[in-house]
Amino acid sequence: MSKEASSGVSAAELESLENGFMGHPKPLRPLFFTEMWERFSYYIGLTQQSV
Repeated sequence: MSKEASSGVSAAELESLENGFMGHPKPLRPLFFTEMWERFSYYIGLTQQSV
């Protein structure tokens, strides 16, 4: 029995999951972390101003 038949997922879907970031395109990873860094920096700056 093949891997595809036992899991119900096609080979193309398995390949895209292995090559991407949690099933998303590769360029999304640095974009996500950049956005998180900006938000983190913003909220740290807000707490610094209020002290």
